[in-house]
Amino acid sequence: MRKLKAIISYEKYKDLEIADIATHIILSMTNNPAFPAPPVPIKNIQTALTAYNEALKKSYEGSKADTATKNLKRKEMQAFLSTLGNYVNTVADGDTVMLDNSGFPISKNPEAVGVLPAPAYLHITDSGVKGQLTVNVAHVDKATAYVVLYCEAPALEDITKWQAKLLTKSSGTISGLKSTTRYVFMAAASSSASSKLDQYQFTAPVERVTQ
Repeated sequence: MRKLKAIISYEKYKDLEIADIATHIILSMTNNPAFPAPPVPIKNIQTALTAYNEALKKSYEGSKADTATKNLKRKEMQAFLSTLGNYVNTVADGDTVMLDNSGFPISKNPEAVGVLPAPAYLHITDSGVKGQLTVNVAHVDKATAYVVLYCEAPALEDITKWQAKLLTKSSGTISGLKSTTRYVFMAAASSSASSKLDQYQFTAPVERVTQ
């Protein structure tokens, strides 16, 4: 598990959100014994927040110049928060309690993705091109790709002898098929765990005749 850290980049937050975050950090870090030597005086961040809030209010119905001023004040405040956040990360060293007490938003550990369930459906349709069929697989959350297996009917018992097509999206085409030939198809959602373990949950077989 990776070490938790205070978030020090704020570009994704909306204008009002960053103001709320800064307010919470200021309240949490003021006279906080766990962080006795902040590199930026908390009062300086409060001054920057006050200036930002004033600029934000003026920008609502103001000119382009007012919006530019608001953006500048936001960048100045974010720079203070980033510097303070780096200090918090150094002192806390991943300690969850200390990070919580700092008031900073905390990065989340990525959730492990295991073997994914089989897609809810697999549709094989005529693409209008000889020897080619269109594949549509039901979307599966957290899938990084989709594996489509196919062979001429009747289905081969040994799945390792089926041909495979990897789709980066839930739809695509399979070319190079024999004309007027019946094929059997199955599909599965792929994840890093599926690839490493070579384990997949496939749909029920679907048959289709090519042009």
